[in-house]
Amino acid sequence: MSTIQVRGISADAHKRLKAQAKNEGKSLSEYLRQELERIAELPSLDEALARIASREPVGGEGAAADIRAARAERDAHLDSR
Repeated sequence: MSTIQVRGISADAHKRLKAQAKNEGKSLSEYLRQELERIAELPSLDEALARIASREPVGGEGAAADIRAARAERDAHLDSR
């Protein structure tokens, strides 16, 4: 297990973190350890963007064409009144 030491935390931030830990029934160290583990599991911005780019587009031109056609039909119907 590795050790991380963080310096320069404001007194206000320290107080809020300590209160959050207490609210969850944990020590500050335990609370921060779990939060850091959770953060470490999140993808980086580059990883998230790569995942998004690898996905198939949703809707695409077919959906846009369908919407345009439905609007044109609606407009023609309204104009014929």
